[in-house]
Amino acid sequence: MTQKTSKLISSVLTLLLVTTLALGLSACGKDTSSKPSDGSSAASWTDKKISVTVEIVDDKGEKTVLGLETCKTTLADALAEEGIVEYAADGLYTTVNGITADYSKDGAWWCVTKGGIMTTEGMNTLKLSDGDSFEITYTK
Repeated sequence: MTQKTSKLISSVLTLLLVTTLALGLSACGKDTSSKPSDGSSAASWTDKKISVTVEIVDDKGEKTVLGLETCKTTLADALAEEGIVEYAADGLYTTVNGITADYSKDGAWWCVTKGGIMTTEGMNTLKLSDGDSFEITYTK
């Protein structure tokens, strides 16, 4: 193999790698033909990444602030993708950030607010928009 052929092959491979990385970072893609592995529906994906902020206040009053970049369209799916909540089909998320609120045991639950105002929807239907800010507070 000549030096010129080696350079050409190297250039083509580099171009393919750069193109693949650029496409992977710039868009999430939307494959509606299959269900994502995390239990969410294909409709829960968007074509572009959005940024949201989530503040979690635990049972001791300690705050954890998360900046999420996601292609998910609901708060529950975005948090499940990061391992912050466990997916629950009924919309009740009793475990957030490793802490369980058990209403039947002691009246504890997770309150979700957006901009300080309690939401009227559960996390599984709460739609995300770029720049949203949510608070999830352990409540008794």
